[in-house]
Amino acid sequence: MFLFAAALGMAQAFDNPARQAFVSELVGGELLLPNAVSLNSATFNSARILGPAVGGLVIAAVGVGPAFLLNSLTYIAVLWAFFQVRPTELFRTERVARASGQLREVVQYVRSRPDLMMVFALMMVVGTLGMNFNFTIPLLARADFGVGAASFGLLSTCFAVGALGGALVGSRRRTRPPATALLAYAAVFAALEIAVAATPWFWLAGVVLVPTGGFLIACNTAANARVQLGASPQLRGRVMALYMVVFFGGTPIGAIFVSMICQVFGVRAGFVIGGVSVLLAVGVLAAVRAYRHGTRMRWESGRLPRIRLVAAGAVSTAPGRSTEDLVTATEVEGPLEAVPGIKPAPAPAPPPAQSRLLARSTEDHLDDSHRSEPVSARRADRS
Repeated sequence: MFLFAAALGMAQAFDNPARQAFVSELVGGELLLPNAVSLNSATFNSARILGPAVGGLVIAAVGVGPAFLLNSLTYIAVLWAFFQVRPTELFRTERVARASGQLREVVQYVRSRPDLMMVFALMMVVGTLGMNFNFTIPLLARADFGVGAASFGLLSTCFAVGALGGALVGSRRRTRPPATALLAYAAVFAALEIAVAATPWFWLAGVVLVPTGGFLIACNTAANARVQLGASPQLRGRVMALYMVVFFGGTPIGAIFVSMICQVFGVRAGFVIGGVSVLLAVGVLAAVRAYRHGTRMRWESGRLPRIRLVAAGAVSTAPGRSTEDLVTATEVEGPLEAVPGIKPAPAPAPPPAQSRLLARSTEDHLDDSHRSEPVSARRADRS
């Protein structure tokens, strides 16, 4: 069993990045590619949620062995679809020749892109501590609510219904998801995960799990699409491979840690740990991103002391989007003026001394022009 599990993991290590990068060769054109990437990402992420839910119902109905057999038979459809692809109609990108140091190159490339680093850091926390529903939901159903496999399948189905809704909403996107949307999805998901831990009744847990699954898939879809559409076409496959390592690599470690927390403090503590960790990650990344964009905190004393967020430096031509993101946006989404969220930069205000001089010169000019008028015109004005 362990050998089969190891072999499956090795196969997925090659399969997942290649399948993610293959979408850009199936769908050509800058107009359709963002939507195709979002749709593929939604399918990929929702399958991780729908699979265990359906598997729980099948196991409850026919047992574990037949469930594995039915799962293996579904790959017939995958193979049939693969053989229907016509290689002559693919939109192939220039293939990079194999050379030493390619792994180091992609790591340096991601490190030089703060917009990608933010996604990698956030999804590492989400994948490690926030996405342990494959064992926390069964534990919640069995240990806290005292129900069997059929009821556990019902909770998983509620979670899967929400995930499917989030996948359908995320697949409609036609541009690269902004960083603010990704952080917002992650924050709402984290808050809902904490809310699951506070539910006192079985039916209420099922209700809360619906939006939890929706926002989790919306977050995963936005992150996947943001990485794919932001990476260079020549490096997209290697960037996605590194993303999969970061996203899925921490899951075994996180599962061990969260399971120990559940064993000592109860299963609800596992939900709380995941939600709080993701909320902290969102807060730190949002603060770092705001600092990079020139936002600073300023203490104002007075009758009501307060802290205000003020913008330092030049006004951004695209609020909420970094310089690296704008460079990528011009390559992926077209000219800068066509990128969603771009506003013309307002003219910088002159310094105070300069503005006083300008006002004084304007007044002098008006006085001079008034003095140059005929006397009769000035008398008419006075009358």
